[in-house]
Amino acid sequence: MSRRQRTIKKIIVFNQPSDLRTGFLSNESKHSFTLVGKRWPTVEHYIQAKKFNGTEYEEVIRTAPTVYQARRLSQPKTKFSIDDSGRISRKKVYGRNRRVEYYMREDWKTAEPVLMEEAIRAKFSQNFRLKKRLLDTHNATLQNPQNPILGLILKRIREELSGNPKSPVREETSSDSSGWSSKELKDCEFDHLSIKDRQFVEGMITLSLFIAEEEGWSKVYAGMIEDAAFNLTPDIENLIYLKL
Repeated sequence: MSRRQRTIKKIIVFNQPSDLRTGFLSNESKHSFTLVGKRWPTVEHYIQAKKFNGTEYEEVIRTAPTVYQARRLSQPKTKFSIDDSGRISRKKVYGRNRRVEYYMREDWKTAEPVLMEEAIRAKFSQNFRLKKRLLDTHNATLQNPQNPILGLILKRIREELSGNPKSPVREETSSDSSGWSSKELKDCEFDHLSIKDRQFVEGMITLSLFIAEEEGWSKVYAGMIEDAAFNLTPDIENLIYLKL
């Protein structure tokens, strides 16, 4: 076997929960776990329900019979209203009962990856067979085409369960002004941002550093962060200013 063949890294692409080989990696796989004192049918149930944390609607979604129904319950409906001047307005509301309206938590964009990771960690740490199957992927790259973050979370949990956790952020970064520093967050101006938006941007930078390390890139350029932030929050103008 040649040296080149020995260094090829295995890639496991997963998407369908019904796949007998890779379905267990999906957030939709039917592997229950206990978290915050409750039993959750799937990771997806947990993620969708936590959009309405602390409300009665959270429990409605948690007990939904299927993933499809849990996801559907978490989708908004548009409510139209007419004021005294005849102006028509609309807003997004949640809930299957027209008499009761629920609203999704405001910090969802920053809370979602954190909640997803704690649910996935509970799923694999509480199920011995699942834990073994995840560890049996060894150092393979795990990829989900619909959710790139999911593979990175699984990799981090796999390292934790193997007893060899690694930080997703590099301790040392290039001092080149065209790159990013995980500690100094070079080329960013945060003064105009709210705490929530700042946390979001910092999360994007951290994730981009991690992806760059995984892909073997030497640098993460400012434009990459700017594009990622804009694509995720096109409704927020001037979310981040970059000195290019």
